[in-house]
Amino acid sequence: MNATQNLPAHYRLFKRLSIRDTAPLLLLNLVSLLLLGLASVLMLSLLRWLRPQDAAAAFSFSIESAGDFLPVILTLLGATFGMMVVHEAFHGIFFWHYTGTRPKFGFRGAYAFAAAPDWYVRRTPYLVTSLAPLVGITLIGILLLALVPVRWVPLLVLVVVFNAAGAVGDLWVAYWLLRCPPDALGNDQGDVTSLYVPGEPHSESL
Repeated sequence: MNATQNLPAHYRLFKRLSIRDTAPLLLLNLVSLLLLGLASVLMLSLLRWLRPQDAAAAFSFSIESAGDFLPVILTLLGATFGMMVVHEAFHGIFFWHYTGTRPKFGFRGAYAFAAAPDWYVRRTPYLVTSLAPLVGITLIGILLLALVPVRWVPLLVLVVVFNAAGAVGDLWVAYWLLRCPPDALGNDQGDVTSLYVPGEPHSESL
């Protein structure tokens, strides 16, 4: 059993993770900045290793007027939106695979989500679903880094770096999943994740 729509009677709440709460949100934002820096260093280092002749040229451009900023801004916005769509699509594909039903997609404020609110997913499938965008997009990005024309390198790097920074919530969920027994169940509401384990007393969210 990968997922069930009925929480077994002997299961109890172990952990509730909510990005609606101010304290976790602030901490996640700080960790996201750290991931942004680490992913940038990783991708630029890989670029210099894989394509040393293109590393300098890939990020060289000139700004001659205020109007030249518009393409840069549009590229950043497009890369961010595209990354969010692909990131949540990874979650959705795995939720669909494990539950057999179409996941719920949506936007709340400045973030997008894919969720399976009517399902309780076992620990390992839920862990795979949580980490799929970070692992999948990073590996695809590294592969493409060696193949795409040099003019596409900055956009590719931006997508991979932004995706890594945006995966901080997924890593938060993964951390707590790894602290659960294999038969734990997770319920994803989009901005709130509840983890349940057999016979455990209620635990307050952090």
